[in-house]
Amino acid sequence: MTLPVTVAIEDAPKARRFVSLRLRLLAMVLLVLVPWLALVLFMVVSRLVKAAEARLTGPVPATAAVPATRECPACCETVPARATRCKFCTSELKPA
Repeated sequence: MTLPVTVAIEDAPKARRFVSLRLRLLAMVLLVLVPWLALVLFMVVSRLVKAAEARLTGPVPATAAVPATRECPACCETVPARATRCKFCTSELKPA
């Protein structure tokens, strides 16, 4: 015949009940703190990794932007940069 847990705790000596209470409190504190500590550690490490990556790669070089359009010298209309003939005045354009 097994006794219920409450009866077994009441019958235990006071020192044993105190140890059991301390262990239960420690378990509850750890169950609450460990996920938060893991979250904080994850955030700190991820920021450190991002900072290290930024330092190792250096600044991103600015590439010279190729204009998508240009102006026709004959009629001053805007035409695509790769065009060889103006669609407005049909004059020939020099390659860009």
